[in-house]
Amino acid sequence: MLLLTDSRGLFLSRSGTSLTDHRAVANSVASQQFASDISHRSSGAPFLTMSSQHLSVSHTDSYVALLASENPCGIDIELLNRNAAKVARRFTSLEETARVAHCFPCNPELLIWCTKEAIYKRCQRPDAELLHDFRVVDMEQNEIFTMAFGELVSAEYLIFNDLLIVFSR
Repeated sequence: MLLLTDSRGLFLSRSGTSLTDHRAVANSVASQQFASDISHRSSGAPFLTMSSQHLSVSHTDSYVALLASENPCGIDIELLNRNAAKVARRFTSLEETARVAHCFPCNPELLIWCTKEAIYKRCQRPDAELLHDFRVVDMEQNEIFTMAFGELVSAEYLIFNDLLIVFSR
């Protein structure tokens, strides 16, 4: 059952907690929404077998999210209470955290993590490093701007129930 769908190509559904459950739900959503199955490239990136649309998939706990777009896209979801601060030095700087904290004080490290993950998926560069290749440079309301390989890339975020959802198209 879909919990959220919108005109931006975003779909959110409940799932069991195993990877098998997540994949089954993602395939079910793809079948219903796109009349297509999901397969995976050698890099692990998902794609729709019967559609030219780009696809990104994320899962956490008992949720699965899909983002489909005519252009490369990426999505990441995490439970809002996940403590990303413990490992923040692996993917962000103090400067980025301070930049995000004024707009998203409840868990700035988590927003940075999800943003960089979504943009990583969009860029499809397996050699990319979140700490060095992606730099948060600005924020406005529910949009966060990141430099990725010399290009300014935007991502939107929203909170749905206990989830942080970040996506870039």
